[in-house]
Amino acid sequence: THKENMSWNLFGSPYLCAMNYNEMAYGRMLYGYEDGGYTTVKTYDEGGRIVQGYIPSGDAVFTQTATLGERETFGVSLPQGKTGEAYAPTRSLSLYLASTDAATRSLTVDADRLQVNAVEADEAVADFDPMADGVKWMAADEQMPQLYAVRGAGRYSLLSAVSREGTLAVGFRVGQGGSYTIGIPEDCDAAADYEAVVLTDARTGRSTDLLAGAYTFQTAEGGTDDSRFTLSFVSRAATDGAACRIYVQDGNTLVVDGLSGGERIRIYDARGSLLLSQSASGLSFRTPLPATGVYVVRVSGDAGEQTGKVMCE
Repeated sequence: THKENMSWNLFGSPYLCAMNYNEMAYGRMLYGYEDGGYTTVKTYDEGGRIVQGYIPSGDAVFTQTATLGERETFGVSLPQGKTGEAYAPTRSLSLYLASTDAATRSLTVDADRLQVNAVEADEAVADFDPMADGVKWMAADEQMPQLYAVRGAGRYSLLSAVSREGTLAVGFRVGQGGSYTIGIPEDCDAAADYEAVVLTDARTGRSTDLLAGAYTFQTAEGGTDDSRFTLSFVSRAATDGAACRIYVQDGNTLVVDGLSGGERIRIYDARGSLLLSQSASGLSFRTPLPATGVYVVRVSGDAGEQTGKVMCE
């Protein structure tokens, strides 16, 4: 709005979480609708009292603004605290991208964040969900490293239901050539939900389990690349109550012990491609792995399904 033209403006949280009123550098009256009635919130208080409340994730409020300038810009800090039910626990997996010199697992301002959540194949959603997914809005600062998921023709900062049996393309944009790092920040407890989070670099052929450490890569020049990286997952829930033992022996031999016979054993590479599907004929199964890398092994039988991750060196 401009000058005396007091029009209504609708805005929501610019983050993938709720936005606390007390973290808004915005001295205005906000108007919302809750429990069948309209609500009014004053986000500032001259007496120094902290204003309680928040805009829930995926929600918005109205305000009226008049400015003598052509435009008005206000800042909203990333919420640091937790307020109410809007901060319910999430199982989303977070990744960060930062220049290697600035990279830190505590996520500095130099780091961009991508969130994904891997679910069972029959629960995965292929279409954009406006109430659960986030479209990637590229930062105006061309020098800031940007990280996002690629699906179809879209770029996303959050995908809430991707299949853990497939792979997810991960794109990036950097302002100049140099060394960059992709990793899992320390405020994300991914190990509670995932046995492995494997990042594969198509340019080098390397696969890295990000739960074991971040991955540093080189790019000769700035620009955008939507095809270099893919992400694959192994859910920890699939390995709970394990009845058999899955491991590598002598560097490249896959061993599955504790079988009862007749189980179906499937081996996938880090890209999610099925390499072998075979029935076990005894209490132990052995086979050589074809190359260095990370592999996902699925054992299916009368007792259910078990999944494990192994590394071939």
